[in-house]
Amino acid sequence: MPYHALISTTNSNNGSLSTIKRVFDESITATPHDLSLPQLEEAARVLAAYEDRAGYPTAMFNDRHWHIDACLVPFHPHKVQSGLKIFDDQCNRSGGFMTGNVSTNTQTSQYVRPVNMTECNGMSFAPGELRKSDLRAFTESRDPHQPGRDSMLDELKRAENINKMLVVYKVFHTQAKPNDYGQPVRRVHGWVITEPCGKLVRAVIPEAFHMPTSRIMDRAIAEFSHETVGDRVRLLRIDGGSLTYVAPELAAFHESRKQRESVDAPNGNTPASPSRKPY
Repeated sequence: MPYHALISTTNSNNGSLSTIKRVFDESITATPHDLSLPQLEEAARVLAAYEDRAGYPTAMFNDRHWHIDACLVPFHPHKVQSGLKIFDDQCNRSGGFMTGNVSTNTQTSQYVRPVNMTECNGMSFAPGELRKSDLRAFTESRDPHQPGRDSMLDELKRAENINKMLVVYKVFHTQAKPNDYGQPVRRVHGWVITEPCGKLVRAVIPEAFHMPTSRIMDRAIAEFSHETVGDRVRLLRIDGGSLTYVAPELAAFHESRKQRESVDAPNGNTPASPSRKPY
């Protein structure tokens, strides 16, 4: 059963891209073009904030791009269901897959800075030192067997990636039985590399021929990146303070809601805009 989702990509204050994916209720259709009420409500909230932008910090819209899309996602929004019980139990107890710097029972992930980034906390470093420091979570791991790690590191060394900010994800689970020294044993299912905005760079799946690993990594890639969710429907575009696109369905819903609020307001006065920020 597919689930309705809303994806919002915005510029953060430091100029980098961030992506928010909100998953809503089950879909009763097989196409994302049949929008759900929660999708329209969430997008309309951003549109209302834009129309009342004088009440928000200037940077909220002038210095950012807001791109909001509707789509369907082919998995349960709150449960990982790969079929490998030990993985699913560990992942769901940890809160599922998460983006950014994370360390759980089934995931280690880390922002990896560009080779040409040499400044941190007012201190200067040689080119590549900060990236080397970020990668220690993987290169100095106590896991003796990390299949696919060398392929992941080779991808980071490619000319188009050495000076990019990237996010590296390692997906694994902990075996029920420790090794001969009493230490936990992790089975690595694969690696995912994305840009901070969720653009997929590469997935390394060393044991893809195993069905549980294939299902686990399909879900991980869909969670960590935002290019594998299938068809999208553009709802809203705000670029550099200018409203550049509003989907007809969203425009109609927004106008209808404003009319209802105007009728419901005491003495016909338009109610105040909601104080909650759009995101």
